[in-house]
Amino acid sequence: MTPDDLAQAVPALIAHRPGVRVLGVRSTASGMNSVTVAVTLSIGRFVAKWVPASERDGLRSGAYAAQEMTAGGLRAGAPLELQDGEVTAPLADGEVALLEEVPGSPLTADDGNQEAWGAALGRAHRIAPRSEQGTFFGWVEEEGMNPARETWVRLAATRVLEEVRSAGGISWVQLHTDPAPEAFLRDNTSGEVGVIDWTGSVPGPALYDVASAVMYAGGPAKAARLLEAYLDTSRMPATEVTELLDTYRRFRALVQAVYFSIRLARSDLTGIVSQAENTAGLHDAREMLLDLGVLPKSTARCA
Repeated sequence: MTPDDLAQAVPALIAHRPGVRVLGVRSTASGMNSVTVAVTLSIGRFVAKWVPASERDGLRSGAYAAQEMTAGGLRAGAPLELQDGEVTAPLADGEVALLEEVPGSPLTADDGNQEAWGAALGRAHRIAPRSEQGTFFGWVEEEGMNPARETWVRLAATRVLEEVRSAGGISWVQLHTDPAPEAFLRDNTSGEVGVIDWTGSVPGPALYDVASAVMYAGGPAKAARLLEAYLDTSRMPATEVTELLDTYRRFRALVQAVYFSIRLARSDLTGIVSQAENTAGLHDAREMLLDLGVLPKSTARCA
């Protein structure tokens, strides 16, 4: 799927809406697992997002999560209903959605944006609390212990998953799963912060999203203002952060290790230009696991 292919498919996605016209389509930055184009319709501005078949469920769950967040008052890129009221549609061995464009400029990880970043994440979590549902990200255990994984990945999986299993009784929410600062857009007029890129959203421990944000901020010391704003807005018990944040920081690093190990093994180049980017992602995950004390320093050069 290319941006041009996706652009050509847009008219068919709205054919069931008489009077709605396509006014313009332009390319935009795509993610690692997706292709996107910006679409201007006679009823508003949208982003057409296509994912391969392996990510179909993630696109659908993300569209429903964005719909729920929008209903709760957070700008989140709600899906435009397609044929038969569906939020996504099959397209070329994959799935596509038309998501409402969220205006604004992406936040960055610097101190001046951390309060807005943490507050918006906390607001999202407060909109969609969930009851604890048992296994979270079961694929991480299945794939992390797979003999095809690197030795150090399997070692990390054994240690981290045991730690996570012992950390029950914590807050669950509908997760974003990748709350990088660029997923948070500040409206240049109102100052309101919206949250986009919900693909892959699942119910899970709120601390997974918090740990991800802390990772992007550069660690707990650099994320102090983010954490304070998050706690003020989400109403999560502060003890969860003080007692279990590091557990989920280790889990977040493991997720990255398993994810890029899989991509390397499959030579998956979706959203990138070469295997070097997958190798870099795996290397970064190993460095995080070393820094967090999951792996002994002797594994630094192990395959």
